[in-house]
Amino acid sequence: MKNNYPKSLACKPTNSAKILGQVFTPSDIADFMTKLLLENSNKTTDYKILDPAVGPFTFPKAILESGIISKSSCITTVDLDESMAVQTADWFMSKGQSHNVINADYLDLHMDNEFDLIIFNPPYVRQEWLNNKQKYQSLFKDKYNINIPGTSNLYVYFVVKSIIDLKPNGTFVCIIYDSWQSTIFGKWLIDFINQTCAHIQVHALSEQPFRDCLINATIIKGIKKPNFGPINLQTAKQFNNKSNYKDFDGFSSIESIFKPRRGLRLKQADFFLTNTEMINNGATPFIKKIGKIKGFYIPDSHPEAALLVSNNTADPRVIDELEYRINQAKLLPEKNISILAWYNERPDSWYIHPEPPFAKIIFNYYLRNRPRHIFNPNRAYSDNFYGLNIPEDIPVFACLAVLNSTSVCNEIIALSRSQGNGLYKIQLFEYREVYIPDVSKMKTKEIQLLQDLGKSLVEKPAQSTETINEIDDLIWKIYGYAELNPNLFKQPFE
Repeated sequence: MKNNYPKSLACKPTNSAKILGQVFTPSDIADFMTKLLLENSNKTTDYKILDPAVGPFTFPKAILESGIISKSSCITTVDLDESMAVQTADWFMSKGQSHNVINADYLDLHMDNEFDLIIFNPPYVRQEWLNNKQKYQSLFKDKYNINIPGTSNLYVYFVVKSIIDLKPNGTFVCIIYDSWQSTIFGKWLIDFINQTCAHIQVHALSEQPFRDCLINATIIKGIKKPNFGPINLQTAKQFNNKSNYKDFDGFSSIESIFKPRRGLRLKQADFFLTNTEMINNGATPFIKKIGKIKGFYIPDSHPEAALLVSNNTADPRVIDELEYRINQAKLLPEKNISILAWYNERPDSWYIHPEPPFAKIIFNYYLRNRPRHIFNPNRAYSDNFYGLNIPEDIPVFACLAVLNSTSVCNEIIALSRSQGNGLYKIQLFEYREVYIPDVSKMKTKEIQLLQDLGKSLVEKPAQSTETINEIDDLIWKIYGYAELNPNLFKQPFE
């Protein structure tokens, strides 16, 4: 990888459930998906039904409980986990339902055009941890003449093969992770579904549906075309709300103004973080924990620093401290799995990071309180922040004022996703599409007023509420849009 920062196995899943990507479907969602699957079915027809990732037989159970299919309809299930296959076989035997239980890798099985109905929750395995990725790519290319993008997560392969395994006019219903809406491989998957299926339905789930797994998901239904032809994909709304200001004159996206970038990912944060006393011994002033930042400004007294080395000619005092820490880590291996993995895999470069980024304004993308953009004079920042590169012709404090206005805070919340328990997160691709008042398009006097208000946020933190009220009022006067009237704002959560 770039900057001598190779991929480590430090974060690779280690328990069986995570390796296999097992995230089980709640029964209420399984019931809804089964209703979608069987809505045009009847008990007088014998169907061939497939669940290619059966887990604890959630979908077969929902299908039988629906009372719609006949006992002679055959349900085929597949699972790579032998224990799941055994549980499912035992359950089927107790129900007297025609069935076929297979303990295998579904992607290896030959089942072309065999099934009337397919329902599934595919494994959730990131492409970085696909041990058989090259094998799967070659298999789909050689067997089906389909080039699946190399960045695809495992569920993409399952969706594609399931559609292949449907009979013409057969129906599939699946639930998949929301990354299909925002990635290159997701756009490829949309095109594939678009080409091969008709009568597509997309059902966005408003909250994370899986227990102990903070991901959003979408249910997709489609009917396989007897032949190919164009059709429009009725995509789900990507966010809980859409941009409030995308069509406003004088507003621009954060991406077009600032080109935001994510901060530095530490190989193991607690290992490399240190206090400011080490700055005099070669440590780098650093920002990691948003809870340590008060107000809208990172002062020189901020208590965080990091032991960063970007090449082998680093300050020897930093190297000495890192060597001391790695020896201490060896005494507690169960608490230092990540850094010891780097140490064992890369003995000559285990402590090396890319050059850390710097940005005058930073933003933490986990939101439990009002979104806050922070003036950062001189510190590197970690990967839980986005950094904004301020153009030379735009005063930084004018930008700080605009970015902390209530209108921008509401825009950020509108494009963010709930993580549960009052926590929100805005991904970088979402953050880039936040539309804000474009300071570069304002009059000189307006910019100067905002510049003064931005300085007030930094210099008079006790008066920040009054300052933000002045910022909101000024932005409303500049643009005149009724939607910017501070009296009509929905106040962001505090």
